[in-house]
Amino acid sequence: MAVIAHHIKPWSITHDHSVENLAVLCLEHHARAHSTGDLEQNLTTEKIGDAKARWEAEVSKLDAKSILEASRLENSHWLWFNHARLFDAARRVGVDISRLPAFGFACRQGMISPDGEITKEQNGEAYLYAGGETAHLFQLTEQVLRATILKTALYNISDDLDPGLINAVADPGDLIFVQGRHFFKSISERNEGPGQASLVRRQANGVRISFTVDRWEAVATSAWAGWLRGTQRVSAILRIGAKEKDGKWLHLKCTGIALATAFEGMSTRSYVWPSWPEQIEGEVDDVEWPVDDDFDLP
Repeated sequence: MAVIAHHIKPWSITHDHSVENLAVLCLEHHARAHSTGDLEQNLTTEKIGDAKARWEAEVSKLDAKSILEASRLENSHWLWFNHARLFDAARRVGVDISRLPAFGFACRQGMISPDGEITKEQNGEAYLYAGGETAHLFQLTEQVLRATILKTALYNISDDLDPGLINAVADPGDLIFVQGRHFFKSISERNEGPGQASLVRRQANGVRISFTVDRWEAVATSAWAGWLRGTQRVSAILRIGAKEKDGKWLHLKCTGIALATAFEGMSTRSYVWPSWPEQIEGEVDDVEWPVDDDFDLP
C-alpha cells in the first residue's frame, strides 16, 4: 500500500517538518485529511494526532512482546542478568517489585530483602545462582525483566546494523535488543565471586556494540562455564550509554541488562551474505575480534 507523510498542522501555516508534526497516512486517508465532507467523518488535526499517539504507543510494545514470546520457546534460556541495573530500571518505570508473584518466596528464602535488594552472600561459590535454593530468585528476576521491558520502548536492531540508520534512530538512554555473534574477552583472573568481568562485543556492517558482564551473575553452570566465554551466538538486552564514531565503526557503548540464547525469529539477516538467511551451519557473519584488540570500557 502506498503511503505519504502528512503534516498534522498544515505546513502552509507552520512550515514545520519535525517528526512531531508528521504522520504516515495511506493515499485515501491523506486525501480525506485535505478535504471536508458532509456525509463522512472528517480527518481533523486532532483526530490524526490522537491516532498517531495511539499507534506509536502500540508499536512501541511490539518488539518487547515478540522478544518475550520468543523467550518462552523451547531451547530459549536466559543466561545472565545485571541485577542492580535491572531492578533500578524497574523502579524507574513504576514496577512494584514487591507485588510480583515470586517476591514473597525469594524473601522467605533470604534471596532478596523486603526493600528489593539481593542479599545472597558469596560463601565461596563460583556464581550467584549456584545451589538449588536460588530458583525463586531466578523466577523473580525474570518477572522483573518482563514487567520492565513491557513498560519501556525496546528496539530490536538485530537486522538493522547500518551506521546511518542506527545513528538516526538510536540515542543514549534507549533500550535495544541485539542478536548475533558476540565476542567475550575476560579482563579478570577471578573465577569465583563478584568481579569476574569480561568485555563483550558485537560488530557487523560498520556497527560496533560493546558492554561488560560479570560472570558472577550467570544463572546456571552452563552459562558461567560456557556461554559467557569465547564466541557465542546470543541475544542481548542493552541500554545505550554513548554513541560515537570509532574509526570505521559507529560504536554504541552500552550497559548490559540481560543475556539469553539466540531466540527464534528475532534475527534473519546475514551481514556477509545478504541474500542468505542468518541461521546457516558454520556461518561466520561478522568481522573477527583479534585477541590483542583493546578498547575502552563502556
